Amino acid sequence: MSNTPTLSARQLPDAVQEAPPRSFDDDMILGNSLHQQRDHAERGVIHRALVSNGFNRTRAADSLGISRVTLYKKKMKKYGLLKESAAT
Repeated sequence: MSNTPTLSARQLPDAVQEAPPRSFDDDMILGNSLHQQRDHAERGVIHRALVSNGFNRTRAADSLGISRVTLYKKKMKKYGLLKESAAT
């Protein structure tokens, strides 16, 4: 917790400050191409918008600056997010 609107590294617990950086192969996780990496990032942004709006597609689309139809018919289907929204 902080009295300011942002946290600095010094305010984090010692275990977090002293943890070694995570080591992983970005190419293995995200794929090699710019297209694959962009899709991965876009899926994450859309998923976070859906979660933060309680999977309300209209509010999520508004927060993303896209239409509800685009969110549903193009983006959610493309990234396999329909199953997740049905589970909530």
